[in-house]
Amino acid sequence: FDLLKPNYALATQVEFTDPEIVAEYITYPSPNGHGEVRGYLVKPAKMSGKTPAVVVVHENRGLNPYIEDVARRVAKAGYIALAPDGLSSVGGYPGNDDIGRELQQQVDPTKLMNDFFAAIEFMQRYPQAAGKVGITGFCYGGGVSNAAAVAYPEL
Repeated sequence: FDLLKPNYALATQVEFTDPEIVAEYITYPSPNGHGEVRGYLVKPAKMSGKTPAVVVVHENRGLNPYIEDVARRVAKAGYIALAPDGLSSVGGYPGNDDIGRELQQQVDPTKLMNDFFAAIEFMQRYPQAAGKVGITGFCYGGGVSNAAAVAYPEL
């Protein structure tokens, strides 16, 4: 069954070391969620003025290498990207999608949603961001994106 598992190294489109981006792991506050959330923040290396931001929400398995690559692609397209790790409260993405799925089932769903909402609010106030924030998500993250569009109609 290993042949059916994703090989993230083969799927990478933008490397962490790409000179057109600056990528780092940060934490941001989530007062109505789990208190503090780890996220992957990626910016274009050359920004002239404030830049629009996009929150990139993972599937039901945590901030895996695929979502990190999507965040890098967003930054390479000229946006600031923040990809939160919804598994921060249980130790973060474990490096294995199957275990990540099991861990996500242990996370309080209301607090988890608030962690993603806190990412939007963090990016709305981020000093280099233009105040405009978009959101995109995959699988579970698509549901988060829909919920965010209801909670934050300005997205």
